[in-house]
Amino acid sequence: MGDQISNRAIPGASVWMSNGAVRTFLENLGLRAAELATSDWERGFAVWVAEHLDVHRWSYSPSGFDVAELALSRRDFYAQKGFLLSVVDRALADPDHGCDICFPSEVVVDALRALRAWLADLSVDRIAEDATGVWAHDPVAWRRCEEHGLCFTSYGCPIGH
Repeated sequence: MGDQISNRAIPGASVWMSNGAVRTFLENLGLRAAELATSDWERGFAVWVAEHLDVHRWSYSPSGFDVAELALSRRDFYAQKGFLLSVVDRALADPDHGCDICFPSEVVVDALRALRAWLADLSVDRIAEDATGVWAHDPVAWRRCEEHGLCFTSYGCPIGH
């Protein structure tokens, strides 16, 4: 089993990972997003990643994602893209930091590098005119786990529950 991250805007752009690598990837991305988030949109992204980790941890259901699933808007595109690149850059700087169960970092680093390249290549003209940039959950209720640093989901900490 395993899952992938992808960019359907680029034919064949996907990275397949084992379950352990997906977990390490999501934990690292989620920790970095939670550390850097200051706006509602950024906190929403941190919770979105934590929710993917929750799905992965409890059901081993598909928990990967496509870049097109990111709740980007034309109005705030450059700030949103800058935040996402900062999150990935911080994750690349120390890919095993804070992970509950870390998978060999070269697999996770490859996935982070691919995600970074896709985000760097992303342009505002690929965002739908009517894109709201709103996440499906309420980032106002955002809280972080004091022990693990990840954002809580409706089930609690994706690592500690």
